[in-house]
Amino acid sequence: MTYYLSTFLDPRYKDFFFDATQAERIRRAVLREGLRLSLDEENEDSDPETPSKRSRLYNEGENVDSQTHKLFWACFEESAIEQPEPTEKQSKNATAQEIAKYTALAKADRKINPYEWWALSTNKNGFPILSKLAKRYLITPASSVYSERLFSEAGLLYEKKRNRLAPERAEKIVFLHHNLPLVDFKY
Repeated sequence: MTYYLSTFLDPRYKDFFFDATQAERIRRAVLREGLRLSLDEENEDSDPETPSKRSRLYNEGENVDSQTHKLFWACFEESAIEQPEPTEKQSKNATAQEIAKYTALAKADRKINPYEWWALSTNKNGFPILSKLAKRYLITPASSVYSERLFSEAGLLYEKKRNRLAPERAEKIVFLHHNLPLVDFKY
């Protein structure tokens, strides 16, 4: 599903390569990820135990009574000016609207860099949730290819009996050994 989401969030492709049922399934997955991202951000924002708040409320050298007094008034001020947080339904609607607006846009030029497209202020501000998802999904996937693989291949070529093999020739042999199967060459 990661590759589907990455393709959908690439402004050059969007849902171009998917049939209607796949595109709808991907839209639901993007909606789910957007909601998860929104809920994670809300939880981080509402966490009262952030270091900056703790340092602000508990300064060194203050006694317990003044700390309690300040803590009480800080809580009072927060609750007095606190605005109602968006509900899950409102977040879902906002994400769904972003997805609809994004798919309604024309596809980007194929030569454009998707990172640059999402970095544009109009796109970043117009699609705040999708731009955060794009940062998460439009990254180079990690791989684990051990470097000794190629070196061991060359090590098999250089034996005592082949000690006069030129490096250029050995490089060509290794190249052909790995790439001939890709063009369905039969030995």
